[in-house]
Amino acid sequence: MVETTRRGVERSVAGWREWIHLPELGLGPLVAKLDTGARTSALHAEDLSFFERDGLRHVRFRVPLVGRRPCALAQAEGCRTLEAPVRGYQRVRNSGGIDSDRVLIETPCRLGPWTFPIQLTLVSRARMQLPLLLGRRALGGRVWVDSARAFALSPRR
Repeated sequence: MVETTRRGVERSVAGWREWIHLPELGLGPLVAKLDTGARTSALHAEDLSFFERDGLRHVRFRVPLVGRRPCALAQAEGCRTLEAPVRGYQRVRNSGGIDSDRVLIETPCRLGPWTFPIQLTLVSRARMQLPLLLGRRALGGRVWVDSARAFALSPRR
């Protein structure tokens, strides 16, 4: 669905949940929550460890591939170990009002017909319904989010 702004700019309408791919990380399809109330995006990650490669700081982490089941309880094929360069740290205030510093990585994201770079913080989202949250920095005016709809851009995986 496409709608036109007052200035004549066309924008697609996304639902509050959409299928997302993170191709450089080899992840997807994942269900992501599109949250215009959140500034930063977050990916559920476990067992973070840091190392140096070619003079750059990197992070190694594990991502469960099925639901919210922790890697420690998943079968070997139910978790993937990933690595990414650390882009920095982001101070984030969670929904409970508590500030924390989170590791920040950058990776391409595919949402509907678009692929664009996003920054992700790595954090345990085990208590959250979805493993991936896209905040307004990632959405960056690309789409309007209709909170009454789900999977408007990607009805199938």
